[in-house]
Amino acid sequence: MTIALVVGRFQPLHNGHLKLLEYCENNYSAVTVVLGKSPDGRTKRNPLLVSERKQIFNTVKPSFTVCSATEDFSGGFTQNVLKNITGSPSDYTLISHNETTINELSSTFDFEKPPIPIIC
Repeated sequence: MTIALVVGRFQPLHNGHLKLLEYCENNYSAVTVVLGKSPDGRTKRNPLLVSERKQIFNTVKPSFTVCSATEDFSGGFTQNVLKNITGSPSDYTLISHNETTINELSSTFDFEKPPIPIIC
């Protein structure tokens, strides 16, 4: 079984996210969550800091590996995602509601895509 690599902002974590995470927990050997990071700090679109979102995840899903990446889609984002995984990208199934993220990461590296789109 592969590891779910769930990439998202989770601003804030809501019931749709929790259903997605429960699906991952039940269908993958492990779950790694990569939190997108806004360079602007607190905004209406990004009200929570990365440290606050990590704390929420550690409380709600303590068995998950939680790390962060930047929202730089020019390549820095991809490299930051890769820093947060162990083993080969082919050990992971990439899960995100952001099609740009999925396309960039799966075209650059050999990430498995889920058999059906998972959107929360």
